[in-house]
Amino acid sequence: MTDEATTRILDKLEGSARFKHFIWRKHEDRNALDGYRPELMATDGAIMRRLVSHPHHLGFQEFDDQDGADRVVGKIENNIGQAVAMLGYSMFADESCVSILHTGSGLEPGWMAYPYDPINEGYPTLPMRAADHPTLRLVGGGSWSNDGHGPIIRAALEQRGETFKQTRNAFNILKHVSSWKLLAQYGQNEDARRIRLVDESAPVIRKQTEAYRMTARFIVDPVIMKAYRNDPEFSIYFQIVLDSEFMCLPEDWLTFTFKVEIT
Repeated sequence: MTDEATTRILDKLEGSARFKHFIWRKHEDRNALDGYRPELMATDGAIMRRLVSHPHHLGFQEFDDQDGADRVVGKIENNIGQAVAMLGYSMFADESCVSILHTGSGLEPGWMAYPYDPINEGYPTLPMRAADHPTLRLVGGGSWSNDGHGPIIRAALEQRGETFKQTRNAFNILKHVSSWKLLAQYGQNEDARRIRLVDESAPVIRKQTEAYRMTARFIVDPVIMKAYRNDPEFSIYFQIVLDSEFMCLPEDWLTFTFKVEIT
């Protein structure tokens, strides 16, 4: 890889202000946090960007797709009369699919949104060839440890995808991570319940140890750890919140989770 390419992929994602049309969707998954995995599609009218929570990682793609972009823009523009000013995520928290139009200037706030019916209106699926485009993957994991004062989890986030790093769209997604939390859940589907594993009042020590690797230390409740650690119904997730330079949306629509293994 050339020095120029190396410098290029250390930058944040460029051109986000051009992307005004978004579709956010839930994928039902009994093993996911709260029973679903989010997907976000965005277009500037010619280029498609897609970020989706897979079961054990986040995946991002960017590629030229005029037909797909036209479908997304058309679906949103044709129904803009139904939209309301988006004041907060709670307005649409129960919706399985939402269309969003960014109305602000540049990366300034301002959105219109409405519930999108993917069954009756037809979801603008991506072409099969999209699977052939390079994918950036954000993966993670961790290990149980003890710092002398109590149990902790030493966690790591890494960007993967060597083919993606060679593309003209290459960037470092870790530079867009504004928040990183460790969440836990017991059970699945309607029987699932959140477990407060981490002391949220304790500071999270976060470091970017390498260009594409970030580490953090989470202080764990010893009673909860002892009660649930070896229970197969107990699951741990990373919750990642990306900044508005990545895609210009409110924080709730830039929040993604995936399940991680803690060894």
